[in-house]
Amino acid sequence: MTMKEQRQSRKQPGLLACALGVFCLAVIDCAVYFSLPASDPLASTLAMVGGGLILAHLFLFSYWLAARPSKPAHVIAVGLWIMIGVLAFFMLAGVIRDFEIRQVNRDTWITMVILAALIPAAFFRRIRKTCRRRAFRKRTAGLTAGVITRFLGETRLDLDGDPVTNYHALIAYTVDGIAYETRADIYKFTLRLLGKDTLIGQEIPVHYDPADPACAYADRINRHFLDQQKKEED
Repeated sequence: MTMKEQRQSRKQPGLLACALGVFCLAVIDCAVYFSLPASDPLASTLAMVGGGLILAHLFLFSYWLAARPSKPAHVIAVGLWIMIGVLAFFMLAGVIRDFEIRQVNRDTWITMVILAALIPAAFFRRIRKTCRRRAFRKRTAGLTAGVITRFLGETRLDLDGDPVTNYHALIAYTVDGIAYETRADIYKFTLRLLGKDTLIGQEIPVHYDPADPACAYADRINRHFLDQQKKEED
C-alpha cells in the first residue's frame, strides 16, 4: 500500500463518522417532525431541514465510498450522486413554482439555502485540494535547479473501476549540500512526444520550503518544456 493510500484509509473512518452523525441528526429531525401535529407551522420547516440533512448524509457517504478501492463502492457512489442530482432538481422545481405562483415563504428560502449549499458541497474535494495547493506553494519560496533522473507510472482505479496510470518525473535537487528528491507530473502523450532519453538529465526549476527543503514541488512538464529550456540557454 502506498503512502497516499494509507493516508486515505486513515481519513475514511472520520468521513464515515461524519456521515453517520449527520444521519443521526436527520433521524432526530424526523422523530420531532412526526411528533408534531400536521397543523404546526414548524412541521414544514423541519421537513425542509430534514431533507437538507439527508442530502448532506448522501454527499458524505458517497465521498467515503468513492475513496474506497472497490468497484462496487464506486458504482454506489455514482448512484448516490445521481440521486442527489434528481432530488436537487425537484427542489429547484419547487422553488421556481413558488415564485411563479407568488407564494414565496420561509420554506422556499430554506430550500434555496440548501440548494446554494449543494454547490460548494459538490466541489468540496476540489476546493479543498486547491486551497491546500495554494497554501503549500506559499510556503515553498525557495528556488533551485533540479535534474530529471527517471520516470515512473502509478496505476490506480477510477470511479468506474478501470485502471488509470499517472506518470511522474523524479527530480533530484540539492539544498545546502543535502540531496533531496521530488517529482513533477507529466502526461503519457508528452512523455512519448519528447522521449524519456531526451528528458533525463534535463534541468527543471524546483520550488522548496526553506524551513523544510524536503517539502518541494516542480511544475508539470508540458510539451513545450524543451523549447523553454532552449530559450533559457540562449
